[in-house]
Amino acid sequence: MNKFVKRLRTLWRRRQLDRDLQDEMAFHLAMNEEQSGDSTAARRRLGNATALQESCRDLWAFTRLETWWQDLRYAWRTLRKNRLVTATALVTLALGIGANTTVFTVVSSALRFDMGVDHVERLVVLHPGEGLANVDPASPPSIDFANLRSQLKTVANLAAYRFSAVNVSDSRALPERCWRVQMTASGWTLVRPQPVVGRRFGPDDERPDATPAVLLSHRVWERRYGNDPSVVGKVIRIDDVDHVVVGVMPAGAQFHEDAHLWTPLTVKDLVNPEFRG
Repeated sequence: MNKFVKRLRTLWRRRQLDRDLQDEMAFHLAMNEEQSGDSTAARRRLGNATALQESCRDLWAFTRLETWWQDLRYAWRTLRKNRLVTATALVTLALGIGANTTVFTVVSSALRFDMGVDHVERLVVLHPGEGLANVDPASPPSIDFANLRSQLKTVANLAAYRFSAVNVSDSRALPERCWRVQMTASGWTLVRPQPVVGRRFGPDDERPDATPAVLLSHRVWERRYGNDPSVVGKVIRIDDVDHVVVGVMPAGAQFHEDAHLWTPLTVKDLVNPEFRG
């Protein structure tokens, strides 16, 4: 620690130490000349004075820090002499940094979305019939899903979902085209956000005799229903099938991306369409 402090002090006493070093070198040179009587032989015996001085400086100073400080001072003096060039360079750098920051912010906000799933790096998407040894490509998806759920031991939870476009209509507004996600109740155990109004889906919603239910996204709830909490319990038609609204997801919930509403995925739904699990 004391050695480090001494080296720091040399940064403030650099000129004095250089003078002391030059005096020390001159003293040794004079002593050699007095002993040998020949100045040339004395200088040869002492060696390269410049190299000796640099070696001594390396022992009691921070050479790299001093070099950096010298470069910084030189750059500052150069910039002071050319103020117009310096101002132009600073304005150019400021505009470039500002433009890059703006573009990065816009692109990042446009392309990045939160799926609302904790530990998303552990999420795996399986396509039944593609490279799965124990799955028959000709078997119904419902059988594949049941087999996978019973056979996969390294997966903590297995869910099936389907992403499709549907027609939504009711007495509140004109019909519109929306993106719907059908997902098994097991998938909702992975989703972090909780509904701001109502509830999420449970195993009872997957029963064949269950009343069709739907969860609305916050933007659909805001745009189509004016943030009316009484929409829960109301009936809306999705592809000519009546569904009861059971809840509204919070703003920013995007599982799957760009979803407008969610409905349960039942065994009956798995028989015909393809699904991802």
